[in-house]
Amino acid sequence: MLSKLKDIEIPPDKPFDNDALGLESIAENLTKLIHSTTEPFVFSINSPWGGGKTTFIKMWMQSLISLGHPTFYFNAWETDFTEIPLVSFIGEVRNFIETQEPAGENRKKKIEKVKKINGNLSKAIAPLLVKYLSRNAMDIEAFKTLLDIDDKGKNEISIDISKLAEKGLSQFREQTECINEFKTQLAEAASNLISLEDGQGPFIIFVDELDRCRPSYAIELLENIKHLFSVPNIVFVLGIDSGQLQHMVKSLYGVGMDAEGYLKRFIDLEFTLPKPELNPEDQRETFPSHLFHQFQIDKLFEAQNKGVDEHYNIVRIFSELSELFNFSLRDQIQCFTQINLTYQAVGVDSNYAYYLIFLICLKAKNRTLYYRLNDKMTTTEEIFDFLLEGREESVLFSEKSRVWTVIEAIIIQHLNKESISEYIKDKTKTGAISVRTKQLQEYTSISGVLTELRRVQRQMFDKVEFTSNFTL
Repeated sequence: MLSKLKDIEIPPDKPFDNDALGLESIAENLTKLIHSTTEPFVFSINSPWGGGKTTFIKMWMQSLISLGHPTFYFNAWETDFTEIPLVSFIGEVRNFIETQEPAGENRKKKIEKVKKINGNLSKAIAPLLVKYLSRNAMDIEAFKTLLDIDDKGKNEISIDISKLAEKGLSQFREQTECINEFKTQLAEAASNLISLEDGQGPFIIFVDELDRCRPSYAIELLENIKHLFSVPNIVFVLGIDSGQLQHMVKSLYGVGMDAEGYLKRFIDLEFTLPKPELNPEDQRETFPSHLFHQFQIDKLFEAQNKGVDEHYNIVRIFSELSELFNFSLRDQIQCFTQINLTYQAVGVDSNYAYYLIFLICLKAKNRTLYYRLNDKMTTTEEIFDFLLEGREESVLFSEKSRVWTVIEAIIIQHLNKESISEYIKDKTKTGAISVRTKQLQEYTSISGVLTELRRVQRQMFDKVEFTSNFTL
């Protein structure tokens, strides 16, 4: 049955119940860290695009809510269409406060107080927003007035320096007073939001998808957060791809800009989300296993009475390839989507299901080498040198499984530049027979295997090419 990968469900009472990456302990430690401060703080959760940070943030946020923390989630990319980040951000914060629901008379009174402060918050920031919204036009008109320039050029240009300075200082004082009043009202709003949850602070604001925004929007929002929202009892958690954000800084301020140093002005602590382990020997192949079930591939193989064995083989080979190729979570999802399409659309012999996975992953990582294999323009050694990249053969070949032995045998038979017996003979010239060579020797001695392998190779390439025509 063809199926889409569903969004991960986050149960309110057990937010990490469907955590396939083992991230709950990280959330627990970060929560303890946030509990330890009442100061204004900006944390960042750093992970490459497709690394799972949004899912982690949403699970962690739900965990904080269950502990009684007031939290707010802002998706920066969804408001990227607006010109002024401050306007959209404050608007979303105000909407969040206005939608707080009373539960009991005591909470109702507290909410009314918070909403009253929310109104004061808007009044406090209003002059500054006007400045933002009309700053260019206002600046031009102000300078025309101050410089007293006749448009037709008939009058002499006279510049009253003292008048210009006085006007500038007056505007600076107004903006400073506006910002201070805004911060005062914001601190009171945060304190009262915390009191709604019986004192579980601080108020935690999650800002996600910054690295997907326009550079000017993302950087200006960061600057606003640091300068305007730095008040006690408010902690920001930013979901970012630090490398991408640094590229944004350089695109705005020049390639010579110290982008990392610039971002440190706005981010107090950065936590890099660790890449999930995928070593099946330690039974940490949870995400590939999760994909196997989510795409309902298990049901396909259960119908062939191959469910348990094929689950192990598919998850194992996919875990090893993801590790070797340094696939992000998004890369893994895209590969599994194509695997699922292939199984459902054109079928696959369950005995060689994992060879198809090898081809799909190889194409995702190195299209050139994949097509050279298809066109018989490479060698078995080149393929495995690319896979191992200097690692020991035991990374792939072990006594426990012959999955890689089958893959190697299919490749040798397909390339047909030498017989498998000659290949083995060459491998045993030194006298010592490795696990890799021994398994290949045993497997290919089975009657009919070589003929079958040649058929399988051509079929698998055809299936991969068919499903490659879909846009994933």
